[in-house]
Order: sequence, then structure tokens, then C-alpha cells
Amino acid sequence: MCAGCTARSVGTPQATLRSYTKALADDDARAAYQLFSPTLQRSLPYEEFEKQWRENGSERALQRQQILAQLSSRSSELTERAELRLSQGSAVQLVAARTMVGKSWQLVDANLQAVAAGSPQDVLKLLLLAVEKRNYPALLRLLSTEERKALEAQLSERIDRLRAALVKPTIEVRGDRARIEYDPRFFVDLVREGDSWRIADLN
Repeated sequence: MCAGCTARSVGTPQATLRSYTKALADDDARAAYQLFSPTLQRSLPYEEFEKQWRENGSERALQRQQILAQLSSRSSELTERAELRLSQGSAVQLVAARTMVGKSWQLVDANLQAVAAGSPQDVLKLLLLAVEKRNYPALLRLLSTEERKALEAQLSERIDRLRAALVKPTIEVRGDRARIEYDPRFFVDLVREGDSWRIADLN
């Protein structure tokens, strides 16, 4: 009845690890692959995984030994984690804690400023989503750390200079258009739309 059964494991993390070590001992790449999450399987086709499997025999043997050692150690404890991915790319992470009455899930990271994109395609999807929703803070979070710091430094410089210029502003108004030059390099052009002034251009 069990012929052709896969090595998929349900229940505890320990059970899945034991199934994985058995696949390592049996040199069964297919059984090990069946234990992978659907997300990992989509990112790593079986043919590529099997190639890596064959090329790394000594590493697999060492990995099996270390996993078995950890499983047999009384001091070793696996931590259960959960993650909720939000549409803008941020994530809320939880960890399971043992209590007197059972298991309690606790927040360990609710950093909504962080963005997690697992692939170049994912970050481009997040970019489109941010633009479509006019979510400009999300756009900034999609920049690399270096690029974001450079942009923030430029914005800070302009804000400081514009704030200083507004102490005694010199604004040139011509009809429905106006300009303030708050530095030899920087200016803001404005335009009247109905009863309100709007920013038309800035550098």
C-alpha cells in the first residue's frame, strides 16, 4: 500500500528532520526534495537540486551527522516560527513559546518598514503595487540602503535650505506662476490652480 509514497512529513519539525536524515542516509534525492516547501520547489527545480545533491556527497554526510546530533541532544530545542507577509512586502513574525497551559504565539518582529523580496521579480511586483496604490513610503523602502541614504541626504539638504530661505523669502510672482530660489542650485516653481497654489516643478 505504501509503494510510491513520498517522504512528506506531518506533525512535528523533529519528524520532518528525521525524514530528511533518512533520505540523506538512503541517498534518496527525490525523498529529500519532497520535504521542501512549495516555494522552495518553485525556486529550485528538481533537476537542479539533484545535480547539487550528487556534487555534494561529503557535505550531505556531514549535515546528516550534525542534524542527528542536535536531535539527540536534550539541550537542543527547535523554535516554531510563523510569518505573515503583507501586500507591500513587509512581514509580521511570530514565535511559539511554551507556557504552563500549552503553546502561546508571540510577536517577535512587526517591523512594517522592512521589505522582504525573495527574488528580483518579487521586488518589481512590489514596485508596481506601490506605484498603483500611490504608496510613496513603500517606494522608498524598495530602494537599496545606499540609494535610500543618498536620497534622504539630498532631501535633508534641500529641506534645511528651504526652511532657512522661508525666514525672509524672496518669491518672484508673475501672474499665475511663481518661483522661489532658495539656493543657487535649487528652486521651486509654483502655479495657481483655481484658488490654490500648487508645486509645478522643483529640483
